[in-house]
Amino acid sequence: MNNKEINDFLNCDFSSLSSFLSDISPLEFGTIGCLVGLLISIPLNSNEQNSIGNFLELVGQVILTVQAQQSINSTASASESDLNKFKEETQEKFKILYKELKKMNK
Repeated sequence: MNNKEINDFLNCDFSSLSSFLSDISPLEFGTIGCLVGLLISIPLNSNEQNSIGNFLELVGQVILTVQAQQSINSTASASESDLNKFKEETQEKFKILYKELKKMNK
């Protein structure tokens, strides 16, 4: 694989592929996956099938790991924002309660 082939691969529009796959039904998704797997497997010997299969599993695991971390980070940011809002509201209610208690003690 030369530099041009690597650059062509890296500059592919994977977003379009992802959008396409997101918009199809589960049965279509499974059928396409099955067909692609079979078409890739046919010309390969056992060792090549094993090598390509393991590589694709690795790629999938990396993508899922990145997505999981993004999900955790966005959830953590939302949770932190919610906690800050709760803290501010609680402090405000405490101030009101404190003022009321001072009035009652007079």
